Amino acid sequence: MRVLLASSSSRGLKRCLHTASLDRSDIASAVLDLEKQAVRAENATYARLLQRCARAQALPEGRKIHSLAVKHNLLPGNLILGNHIVSMYAHCDSPGDAKAAFDALEQRNLYSWTGLVAAFAISGQSKETLRALERMRQDGVRPDAVTFITALGSCGDPESLRDGIRIHQMVVDSRLEIDPKVSNALLNMYKKCGSLSHAKRVFAKMERTRNVISWSIMAGAHALHGNVWEALRHFRFMLLLGIKATKSAMVTILSACSSPALVQDGRLIHSCIALSGFESELLVANAVMTMYGRCGAVEEARKVFDAMDEALRDVVSWNIMLSAYVHNDRGKDAIQLYQRMQLRADKVTYVSLLSACSSAEDVGLGRVLHKQIVNDELEKNVIVGNALVSMYAKCGSHTEARAVFDKMEQRSIISWTTIISAYVRRRLVAEACHLFQQMLELEKNGSSQRVKPDALAFVTILNACADVSALEQGKMVSEQAASCGLSSDKAVGTAVVNLYGKCGEIEEGRRIFDGVCSRPDVQLWNAMIAVYAQFGQSHEALKLFWRMEMEGVRPDSFSFVSILLACSHTGLEDQGKSYFTSMTTEYRNVTRTIQHFGCVADLLGRGGRLKEAEEFLEKLPVKPDAVAWTSLLAACRNHRDLKRAKEVANKLLRLEPRCATGYVALSNIYAELQKWHAVAKVRKFMAEQGVKKERGVSTIEIGKYMHDFATGDDAHPRNREIREELAKLHSQMKECGYVPDTKMVLHFVDEQEKERLLFSHSERLAIALGLISTPLGTPLRVTKNLRVCSDCHTATKLISKIAGRKIVVRDPTRFHLFKDGKCSCQDYW
Repeated sequence: MRVLLASSSSRGLKRCLHTASLDRSDIASAVLDLEKQAVRAENATYARLLQRCARAQALPEGRKIHSLAVKHNLLPGNLILGNHIVSMYAHCDSPGDAKAAFDALEQRNLYSWTGLVAAFAISGQSKETLRALERMRQDGVRPDAVTFITALGSCGDPESLRDGIRIHQMVVDSRLEIDPKVSNALLNMYKKCGSLSHAKRVFAKMERTRNVISWSIMAGAHALHGNVWEALRHFRFMLLLGIKATKSAMVTILSACSSPALVQDGRLIHSCIALSGFESELLVANAVMTMYGRCGAVEEARKVFDAMDEALRDVVSWNIMLSAYVHNDRGKDAIQLYQRMQLRADKVTYVSLLSACSSAEDVGLGRVLHKQIVNDELEKNVIVGNALVSMYAKCGSHTEARAVFDKMEQRSIISWTTIISAYVRRRLVAEACHLFQQMLELEKNGSSQRVKPDALAFVTILNACADVSALEQGKMVSEQAASCGLSSDKAVGTAVVNLYGKCGEIEEGRRIFDGVCSRPDVQLWNAMIAVYAQFGQSHEALKLFWRMEMEGVRPDSFSFVSILLACSHTGLEDQGKSYFTSMTTEYRNVTRTIQHFGCVADLLGRGGRLKEAEEFLEKLPVKPDAVAWTSLLAACRNHRDLKRAKEVANKLLRLEPRCATGYVALSNIYAELQKWHAVAKVRKFMAEQGVKKERGVSTIEIGKYMHDFATGDDAHPRNREIREELAKLHSQMKECGYVPDTKMVLHFVDEQEKERLLFSHSERLAIALGLISTPLGTPLRVTKNLRVCSDCHTATKLISKIAGRKIVVRDPTRFHLFKDGKCSCQDYW
């Protein structure tokens, strides 16, 4: 019997039934009206309301409708309404309710079973989905294409792959594999489950039924699995066939374009997006910006950002642009952009901004952001807390970093790794050791604050130790990694090789390398090649590079940086140029970057081919960076081409007007030309601009402590003993024929004062402390922030012979291993 609804009490019900509203309040109002009806509503009303609940995932309202249907005895003999109830529970992600409703059905048909399958599939229960399909077939009901498409949706990760394969077999048994919609569902399932091989087999069988969805899924599958070139090949093939890729496929392939080598492909996809009219959509615009940021094309990312309607931009858009600046070392630009941001910052925004403060070393803004984070009640978030610790540490304020760390209610392994690395880099090795042991004790004692050190934690701390030549601390960390079962981990093995190599223990580094190099990991090979390159052992580096290729390990971009440096550091100009050329002929997977171009300029400059090096930089397809010009500047000075050095210094200053290196170089050039008035003028200008010359600082590890010395430093507690040791060494060196190279002192003072200034260079102070603080024969390891001068190089060779010590001195450009009066660089640096 058809029942008319009373108008006075059913306005909400009418509005819900006669509009496409999925508003929860409208559905709730309709259910309330339904409850008030004096007589029961018709079945169609219940069915339509249940559909609304399913689409809006309004589970509480759906349950009320179900209870009303039971109350009014509508379900007995009413299979259609029963199926709607099962379907509603399925789409509301309530498989338990769906199964109970299904079990209560007096009869079941294809739609009933498909509803049950959907309930388990939507909730990701692949095994229950499979059981439902098997029960369905046992019940004599044949699954159709919709049932299988629904069931395949339950398999979305590698763990459910086996269930997906069994469902695939059922599809084959049902002869539904030829249905393009089912085949596409199979492709999508295999893509999500991580089985590219299965997806490729399905795709191969679809030769006559492939459509835009098939091609898009397959291209996306290759992109997700890191097969970028295959993904792009599929995309280009689609274009050739005149197939228009789906929006989701283009976004997925864009995500695979994540390096400068792929920026042209990213631009191609961007142009297709623009032609398809998707560019104005928020999700797509954000994906395009992300691609350009990852590819290093920050200006293009900014163009997309600026072209977006201001009302369209969300906080994600701002975060992507901020992140693009940060990851491309443009922290100041990120800070300037943030000042325009009108939306409320979230945790991702703050993490990016704190990274920007780190790269810009702007601790002042970092403190302001810290206050805003506290006001926004985000300081308890572990990720934000870690970013704060990292920012303060990188800005040189380890005390503030420690204060944030101590206040953190929860700490992750990243929290511990960041603070320990901060102490190591500040040369506070004893404190770092204490923190490291504290972290291990928490894990050992089962504390609620415990964190389990992982491979990444050990790698980070080992690399920090390597950076400051803290070998003893690094050994302790390495031993702990082994006790945690990580001795065979490739990343940890690489970090240990890096540690021993940077600390001058090349033989030990090679022994460890030989123990783990059986696994084809290019990063491990790169680490060992880099060690040989930095210490001037180019022939060993080239031999290892050749062996790497013979063992099937394909060189990457970093491999070529190291091999070009090896050639540069020993004057192998022809071989270096040959390797550089081979990057575009034999190794097309490797893209030349500014680092490779800089290495070639350095190679030519060290060999005295200064004009050729300058022309090479001027003709590059990319703009040379400050590192490249600084390298050429050093070469010009070494080869006494002061005119060219002055020109290069000016180019460097035009590129980076606040670069202290450029001003210092100009000042030194004028000093060498005895133009003291010009020297004073440059120094005055530097003072007016607030540009400070970096002071030479050398560091030496003795026991658990790191000792820093600046040039002319007399603040060390053992200063008197250090000076006495240096005086003794100076006398012994002169007996060996040492003549101070006073041209290295670019001050307007007499020869005696110049000799005294050389005598006080920071590395000599550090070496003297090492000699009086360690047993005879103990190797000394010194790290210096500026290039070693030629006089200190000569002096250290003599000291190594006189004292009978191995002395390792690292500066920003080279590693020197002095032994028996000789240096590993063979005086070519």
